[in-house]
Amino acid sequence: MADQDNVGQSGGLQLDEDGQELRPQLVLPPNLQKAIERSGQAVVKLELRVGEESVAPENLDRGAGYAFSEGAAKVLWMLENWCGRWPGSILQLSTERLQELRSMAGGEPIFKMHGSDEPLQAFSEPLLWLAEQARKSKEGQPSPAAKPKPAVRKPAASSARNVRSEESSGVTPGTIDGSEHFLAIQLPSPEHSAYEEVRERVKSDRFKLEPSNRKWWLRDRARVLEFLAKHGDDIEYRWRLKPTDNFRKRTSKIRYLEPKISVKASGKNEGEYTVAVDWKGASEEEVLDAVRKGKSHVESGKRVYLVKPEKVEEVRQLKEKVRAASGAMDPFASFSESNGKFRVKGEALPVVEETLSEIDPEWVSPEEWKESVKRLRDPDAVEIPDLPDSIGSRLRGYQKIGVAWFWNLHQNRLGGLLADEMGLGKTVQSLGLLGTLARTATKPALVICPASLVENWVHEAREFLPSLRAHGYRGASRDLDFPSLGGNDLIVTSYGTLRADRALFLKTEFSTVIADEAQHFKNPSTETARVIRRLQGESRFALTGTPIENSIADLAGIGRFALPTLFGGRRPTSKLDVETTMAQVRPYLLRRTKAEVLTDLPEKWESRRFVALSDEQESLYREIRAKTEQRLYALRAAGAKGGRMTAELWTELLRLRQATAEPRILNPDLPRKASAKAEGLMEIIKEAMDGGSRLLVFSQFTKTLGWLRQDLEAEGIAYAYLDGSTRNRQALVDRFNEDESIPVFLLSLKAGGTGLNLTGADTVVHYDPWWNPAAEAQATDRAHRIGQTRKVQSIKLIGTGTVEEKVLQMQDEKRELLGNLFGGEGDSESVMNLESLVELLES
Repeated sequence: MADQDNVGQSGGLQLDEDGQELRPQLVLPPNLQKAIERSGQAVVKLELRVGEESVAPENLDRGAGYAFSEGAAKVLWMLENWCGRWPGSILQLSTERLQELRSMAGGEPIFKMHGSDEPLQAFSEPLLWLAEQARKSKEGQPSPAAKPKPAVRKPAASSARNVRSEESSGVTPGTIDGSEHFLAIQLPSPEHSAYEEVRERVKSDRFKLEPSNRKWWLRDRARVLEFLAKHGDDIEYRWRLKPTDNFRKRTSKIRYLEPKISVKASGKNEGEYTVAVDWKGASEEEVLDAVRKGKSHVESGKRVYLVKPEKVEEVRQLKEKVRAASGAMDPFASFSESNGKFRVKGEALPVVEETLSEIDPEWVSPEEWKESVKRLRDPDAVEIPDLPDSIGSRLRGYQKIGVAWFWNLHQNRLGGLLADEMGLGKTVQSLGLLGTLARTATKPALVICPASLVENWVHEAREFLPSLRAHGYRGASRDLDFPSLGGNDLIVTSYGTLRADRALFLKTEFSTVIADEAQHFKNPSTETARVIRRLQGESRFALTGTPIENSIADLAGIGRFALPTLFGGRRPTSKLDVETTMAQVRPYLLRRTKAEVLTDLPEKWESRRFVALSDEQESLYREIRAKTEQRLYALRAAGAKGGRMTAELWTELLRLRQATAEPRILNPDLPRKASAKAEGLMEIIKEAMDGGSRLLVFSQFTKTLGWLRQDLEAEGIAYAYLDGSTRNRQALVDRFNEDESIPVFLLSLKAGGTGLNLTGADTVVHYDPWWNPAAEAQATDRAHRIGQTRKVQSIKLIGTGTVEEKVLQMQDEKRELLGNLFGGEGDSESVMNLESLVELLES
């Protein structure tokens, strides 16, 4: 193995462009946050990726040649410099050093979390958190006065040791002589680790070999300064060329331009800041003018200032991020004045902050800036508003944080995307905001959602906020003028109604606009997207469990509604666009999963989803209801009593239930959209699949299950099916539990409601819930039982304004009575008394 002191910026490794690619990778520990908070340091593991294999640093064949990027070389040199030798596998690094490595890598993904094979991207949460911790640590120390850095810097002690090591082994280092007008480089001996690289560099930069002294000469002043600007650090750190005394003396007045950042409140608009970039020796206008002319230096007095291309690029990207964050299409539209000063809007602060720190590591943000960024980045740090008792006492801890997140953004006239996993209560958290707003708002709030959810929103609003005046605006009989709705605190409408009545909605001002199931307008070119972006609201929020279905463009499409000043008319295309989009939206996107927030909750929870009947369905239901009332009148007139009357009423009740659950049973010519529950179920299934959940769907009617099978097949969704005629049930159950490619299991309540273990599912849908809650609980327990490792959600689909809703009301009002009526484990329908049947049909 090669001498361990023989390490330069590239670790003393031989550069071979045809060799295997070598990449350093630092594995962060799972307790990263606790370790940093405890001691400001973390133990990380260094792995070297050689091709597709992972090699410990101690086992690397350092005599072989490798291909590695500039970022990889800098990271290896930095680690060697800190260790004083070739680094080992286990390193203890501070937050500042971890952040410095991240900067040195130049955007290359060099970190990954323990237990993961995927590298962390530049704007991933752990690295953003590390950057913030590094800033906090740095802010506790006084910042040294900024000084221009010399063009050629003294080597670190470890580099000097490496040079001595090579000299002692007979390897001759190269030399550099000259001034700002010429350079003369003598190559190191061929055995030197940097020989090949230096030789290729002088050739590519058009040095000329002088045979008489074997030196490579460059005699053009502009090219000399360009060479020093690009490779000043490499001369001693990477290539280990020895500068002559003459070279040091004659280049002593050459300095690098290092941009310094200063920020202050603009004084014009609250939440805006003026950012100034000071190049410390030259104006930004001079720097940009030099770059435009292809020059690598700026002259001021007797000094020559070298311009590093990467620094100019960093500042350019900063401006691009500010431009994007302000929604401006003109690259310079967000600048308030020349000479490097420009405004940053409040919503852009988290995006711009990290770039400022990368450009100027000594920059410290103002206190107001820190507070703004903290509120946007950490929902837990936001104060929870004073909630109405009717909802505040029923919200879980994470839901209250969600309300606080809503409220903070609304107060700052911003918007956001609530992307909690399905089942965590996006609706009730939104109602928390609406309840808070209703106390002072003078304008109504607007909720837009799929037609199948309008009634559910209205029902939930009335349950959690009884004093809130909520109105469902939809259907053929809706009011066509908002003045008649002016007394409402909340208007709920569908996307279709919004398009149809756009003129009414667009001329109305709302306190806030909330778009549920926001993936419905992810395509910004659709009519729905165009209309919804024009709505007037003091704040805008999007709710979706799937903010990205196909690509980052989905998120951008939704963002153009919720965060128009961030996204403007842009669609992310380049890698920078994608990274910028993710960084921009992160402070305004709140997503929690069940695994993250349900650790203190029961293993099973229930919810109800109310569905308004379609027009065709409602017409059918009313027709049957009228016939039922006529039949009840006729039976009474005929003096029917007891068993005969009960049997007759059960027949009529069955038809009402079928019209509610699946109207296609009664009229096969109806399209699927005529079945409100089928449409609602498909929404639930798709949302669950996007979140990685699997479902059991129970129905009491096998004919209903037959129609659902056709719907799933039309959508191309795999499913399993079980009813009373199914054979080999256990084999079917085993297949579903073991095969995660089957997301849905359709079951009849009687055949599948007992005796089966279906722990492969974590969501249970009762498609047509009925009298006996015990039977439904047994069915839910097919998934919620020993062997289940995930929380189980039970969803009841309820037809609004139907016998199903009335049964639900009766269960709530007369739970004790119904418990007696259901006669234990017997058939609930057979023991329901005539009095309850009549009450149900007449109500």
